[in-house]
Amino acid sequence: MQERRLAIAAVVTVAVLATAAATFLLARQGTERASPTAPTGALASPAAGTTAPFTPAADGPTASPDPQPTTPSEPPVEIGQVLDAGNLDAELVILYNRAELVNMTGWTLADTRGDAFRFPDLTLFLGGEVRLRSTSGTSGPAVVYWGRTSPAWGSGDLLTLRDADGELVDTYVVP
Repeated sequence: MQERRLAIAAVVTVAVLATAAATFLLARQGTERASPTAPTGALASPAAGTTAPFTPAADGPTASPDPQPTTPSEPPVEIGQVLDAGNLDAELVILYNRAELVNMTGWTLADTRGDAFRFPDLTLFLGGEVRLRSTSGTSGPAVVYWGRTSPAWGSGDLLTLRDADGELVDTYVVP
């Protein structure tokens, strides 16, 4: 059990360090980092991003003994929970809308292995949530099904939520 925990911690640490290194290199090249904002208007499209310069710490990125997922700013939609990871029949991801009306059509939820779910025509109201189930089923306004034949998530996986333009919205490390 201890070996598994150490292996999981190593994987998470590598993922966090790779993300920090990439962010640092992009910042050194003068690349701006997107900062999503809540959509406005009666009918909203996916979160439109505004850009703001990213300034790394003076001494560069550092590793933390307890890595935390990072987001560009307060996400309009956040990955709230991953339940029963590794159990196909029960595993699900719960996403919460913290902004106004958000159209999630074309958004993706992916892991670092390249597995990605693309959201269908789906609009979330302020305070609403949607549940993504890995198994097959009939999707509706509050639950969408991926149709997988094997579990999508495992402990230590880094999940990335991106809007329809590919802009980072939120990240989450599966406990």
